[in-house]
Amino acid sequence: MEYNNKKVESLANMLMIDVSQEEVEAIVEDTSFNDYLIFMQNIDTQDVAMMHLPYDEVTTYLRDDSIEYVLERETMFKNAPKHDNQFIEVVQVISK
Repeated sequence: MEYNNKKVESLANMLMIDVSQEEVEAIVEDTSFNDYLIFMQNIDTQDVAMMHLPYDEVTTYLRDDSIEYVLERETMFKNAPKHDNQFIEVVQVISK
């Protein structure tokens, strides 16, 4: 399967990545990219269950969260420029 500029731009659009015209031309000229796509197309996925998200799969290799060190409330408030002894006030960074 041969890839031209239009096909690479379409693929980039589907993947929601931004590529410059120079990058598109480099991908079209790079034969290893085409070889890689052929390799991927030849992978047998017949017996692989379809997944919408990778998080559907149960993972057992993640560690449990454990609390190892907790700052005292007074120590945190000493370092916070604005607080009301219950909450730390932060600067708004996203406008509504």
